[in-house]
Amino acid sequence: MVASGIWYKILSIVNGPLNDLLKAPGIVDQPIYFLSKKELFYPIIILTDIWKNLGWNSIIYLAALSGIDPGLYESARVDGAGRFRQMLHISLPGLKPAISMLFILTVSSLMNSDFDQLYTMGNIPVREVGDVLDTLILRVLQTGSLTDYSYGAAMGLFKNVIGFGLFFAANYAVGKPF
Repeated sequence: MVASGIWYKILSIVNGPLNDLLKAPGIVDQPIYFLSKKELFYPIIILTDIWKNLGWNSIIYLAALSGIDPGLYESARVDGAGRFRQMLHISLPGLKPAISMLFILTVSSLMNSDFDQLYTMGNIPVREVGDVLDTLILRVLQTGSLTDYSYGAAMGLFKNVIGFGLFFAANYAVGKPF
C-alpha cells in the first residue's frame, strides 16, 4: 500500500515529479495520465513490483553472502582463481539455499498477484487490463447475495489449491523433500 501511494504520487498529473520532469525540457506539453492508460498499466505494475521487492531480496542475498567463509575466497585467490571463478565456484553455491528459498516463495505466490498494489493503482479506465482473480473475487463478494458468497469462496479456494500445488512443484524442482 505504501509503495502504491509513493508511485501514485510520482505518476500524478498534479505536481507529479515524472510529469514535471517531462514538461520541463518540453518533451510533453500536457501532463500524461500514466495510471489511466491501458498500454502503460502493465509496465508500471511490473516496474513498481520489481522496485518494491528489490530491497527484501537484496537483504536475503546479502545475508547469504555474509554467511560464506572468507577463507574460501582467500584460498581460491591463492590457487589463482579470479573474481569470475570465485563467483562461480564459491558465491553461487553459497547462495543456492537463498535462491532456492526465494524461488519456492515466488512460485508458490504466483496466484496472489499483489492484490493491494493492483487494487490501489487500478481504476475504471484500466480495469479490463488490470483485473485479476483477486479483484474479481472482491467484486463478487461485495455484491452481497448468498450465492455470490459461495461463488467467491470457491474462487478463493481454487486460487489457494493452485498455490499449494505450485509450492509442492517448486519444492520438488529444487530437490527439497516434502
